[in-house]
Amino acid sequence: MISNKSNINNLALFVVGTLSEIAIAVKRHIVKLDVYVTLSLEAKDKFA
Repeated sequence: MISNKSNINNLALFVVGTLSEIAIAVKRHIVKLDVYVTLSLEAKDKFA
């Protein structure tokens, strides 16, 4: 029972760690996209 509980805790920690890594990656990706869109719009305004 005790070993099973620690396995569940390890799994929970692993899942939480993975999710937070994914969230960070997604956030970075969104920021990059945001910057790209902003630059594209500025460029469009300049050359329009």
